[in-house]
Amino acid sequence: MSGAGDNVFGLPASATFNVDQALQYARHLNLTDVMIIGVDQEGELTVGSSRMTRKDALWLLAKLYHYVMDDGR
Repeated sequence: MSGAGDNVFGLPASATFNVDQALQYARHLNLTDVMIIGVDQEGELTVGSSRMTRKDALWLLAKLYHYVMDDGR
């Protein structure tokens, strides 16, 4: 995951995006790796990723945490 922490992108209007819209938006970002976290119809947590180890996933979540706590700046 080289350089994965160099750029952070916010999804526009994410509060109003449905699943298909969010995935369509993500397809245009030229991502090298992706992690999907969601809730299925039964309310169960679902996690999946591409070419990512659990260590890389945890690192990505930590970066997200800092991004959110810094109010996206």
